[in-house]
Parts: sequence; structure tokens; C-alpha cells
Amino acid sequence: MLDYGKHWDFPKGHLKRGETDMQAAIRELAEETGLNKPRPVDGFHYHLRYFFKHKKKGLVDKTVAFFIARVKTPRIRLSDEHVGYKYLSAAAAKKRLTYASARHLLERADEFLSQANGQAAAE
Repeated sequence: MLDYGKHWDFPKGHLKRGETDMQAAIRELAEETGLNKPRPVDGFHYHLRYFFKHKKKGLVDKTVAFFIARVKTPRIRLSDEHVGYKYLSAAAAKKRLTYASARHLLERADEFLSQANGQAAAE
């Protein structure tokens, strides 16, 4: 999780022309955290839509695509957009996240991983 200074949230950003949701997510993860070559977990793709006020653009309608991925190194190199980060359990992250929509996303991701781990253990 990233500390944006005024709120805690997940890495995210904007699509560049011609990018897929997955390509943008991988690029944004690298730009914001320094984490490279994530290995996406198949089957989880969650869209989150929200609105915010921008100083110049007014009310902005934003939809963000989220994925789950594994990374090899836990070392983070923060971008200048953030003031801190934490690796947390799902329960601790849920308490730290600022927005209810992000907590809902985390719940869906945690449920997905729990089901996937349960199926793998049964096989």
C-alpha cells in the first residue's frame, strides 16, 4: 500500500495511448514502486469507478482496472508521488485504506486468493 500523503491506496494511474489495462498496471507499478516484472495472477480483474474534483478539469470520472501479481523482490523505490509504503496483511491493510471502495477491492482480492489457495490445496 502507498501513502499518498493525505490517503492510503494502491498503485494506480492513467492509460497511455495504445496500452491495455494490464500493460498500464505493470507500467504504473514500476513507476510508483520500482517493482519490475510482476507475474500476474490469472482470473482476477476488478474495475473501480470513482469521481474526484480536479483543480483545472473540474469533476473527473475515473475507472481504474486492478489486478493481482506476484513480485520477486520486496524492495520498494517510491516515486515522488508518495511519502511512504507498507506491506500489510489483508486485515491490517483494510484498516489503513482510506476509501471504502479500496477496502471493497481488497475484500474481493482476498476472497479470490483464498478460493484459489483452497482449490490448489485440494488438487
